[in-house]
Amino acid sequence: MKEENANKFFEIKVTLAGRQYPVMVNHDEEAIVLDIAKRLNQEIDDMQAKYGARLNKQDILAMLLFTREKQMHDIKNKLYNFDYLHQRLDELDELLDTALYNKSEG
Repeated sequence: MKEENANKFFEIKVTLAGRQYPVMVNHDEEAIVLDIAKRLNQEIDDMQAKYGARLNKQDILAMLLFTREKQMHDIKNKLYNFDYLHQRLDELDELLDTALYNKSEG
């Protein structure tokens, strides 16, 4: 029954940059989503303090979105490099296995 309730979605209100948005979550996601909103609002406040009146909230949200997209790009790039490295290590492992097998037969 508990697992069944965890899969049911319900709406919560999330405030970002002073505006409320409805977000559909399940029980397991609620705390995560609220924590993300809290951290984003802190970053928005930090940027407002840094840039003052030079940027409005839309500008700050655009900068924050760009920053997040850059971080995602960097993470994907690192994952790709990790996958490539893993593939190369598997190839080397196979070569070593073959070499050791051939040596033991010889």
